[in-house]
Amino acid sequence: MARRHTLYSYGTHFPLVRWLPEHKWFLSNTSERRSSSTSKHQSYVRRHIPAQHIEVGCMIDRDPVTQAASFFELFDLRIRRCLEKARRARTYKRYWHDRAEYHLGIRAKFARVFGVKAPALPDDLTTTLVTLKLAA
Repeated sequence: MARRHTLYSYGTHFPLVRWLPEHKWFLSNTSERRSSSTSKHQSYVRRHIPAQHIEVGCMIDRDPVTQAASFFELFDLRIRRCLEKARRARTYKRYWHDRAEYHLGIRAKFARVFGVKAPALPDDLTTTLVTLKLAA
């Protein structure tokens, strides 16, 4: 289902992609899991979405410029979770470290695309990143 600039999975309760024509970018919600049919829709979106998209999860319906602080909190939470998993992992440490770096890149891309100033990373994230890089 589509309405204006948003594509949904079976109704307005789960948006998949939102086009922001003023920025010429897409916000996508292709990582949050709901049902097998929604997962299939997410797979179609991941396969066909243009390169100019940013994965923001369930916050897809918020305005990226006025709600930038919320988006950065989300990105920092994702980075924190990946770093915590990397710290506890035995065999997949490198995978979780790479995922944290991926989310760092998404955070920087978001700031660049929407012209908002990214707040400094919290000290605990910076310390953990440096520690993991030195250990690698």
